[in-house]
Amino acid sequence: MNWTELVGVHQSPRLFPPREETNGATFDFDEYSLEDNFTFADIAAELEDDGSRDKVFFIAPEKLPESDFQNLFEKLNQDQRDYIMHVADHFEKTPDKQLLHFLTGGAGVGKSLTITT
Repeated sequence: MNWTELVGVHQSPRLFPPREETNGATFDFDEYSLEDNFTFADIAAELEDDGSRDKVFFIAPEKLPESDFQNLFEKLNQDQRDYIMHVADHFEKTPDKQLLHFLTGGAGVGKSLTITT
């Protein structure tokens, strides 16, 4: 049973020329063959550590003068101040432990100001 018999629709051969039956989908990749795409998409080779890379060191930013820090701190709301104090407390008490945080919020809520402070 074909599609038109199944749904009971009559298609004019002039508007809808008959399609050729195929066993499956055909794709014309031209110069973008699958083999080339897999070669370019394979990043495993780039991620492997062969020991030839230089070590990467984190260079800490310069410390803000106390007056600049106080000016920035005064612009923060209470939640932002609590967050800054939490981060500062972490680095004072456990400087060797890693601290991973994700700061999110809508536009204009002060994410950049909090990070800068």
